[in-house]
Amino acid sequence: MNFTSGAVNHQEIYVIRNFEEVRRQLADLVEIINGFKSEAVQLAIVEKLLDSHVLKSRVGLTDYTDDTPATDELAPKKNEASKLSVSATTRKSSRATGAKAPKAAIQALIAEGFFNTKQTAGMVKGHLGSKKAMPFGLGALQTALNRLVQSGTMKRDKHAETQQFEYWVG
Repeated sequence: MNFTSGAVNHQEIYVIRNFEEVRRQLADLVEIINGFKSEAVQLAIVEKLLDSHVLKSRVGLTDYTDDTPATDELAPKKNEASKLSVSATTRKSSRATGAKAPKAAIQALIAEGFFNTKQTAGMVKGHLGSKKAMPFGLGALQTALNRLVQSGTMKRDKHAETQQFEYWVG
């Protein structure tokens, strides 16, 4: 651990007040949570459950000792939610600032004319990652492309030499 010129490094630690209760609730909800296909929805449900059982404490470079009582007044209030460094509010704010889902990003590329020529999923991934700073996974992009093909928005054909699907509009 490096110490620089007397600067104090602070990090936030989250403590679960009633761990056994949270564990029991998660065990009861595991089938319901896993029933959602979207990992984002699963994560949001678990975060909501955990947020109701979390106590925020500040810790400096010294050892952490929990000498404060676990009371509701120490739990983060609604107006303090924006101060949490790693929470659901961070993810929501990225969506609110214009982050797009793969399908919306592909639809924007269609509007720009990117699919006037045939493109593979890998080419779409590369373009979104390098030119648009949207690093989506290949599987997520292929799913979005396939749904756009099924809806009739795009067309798809397998390239004779590479055996890769190519997508286009027109």
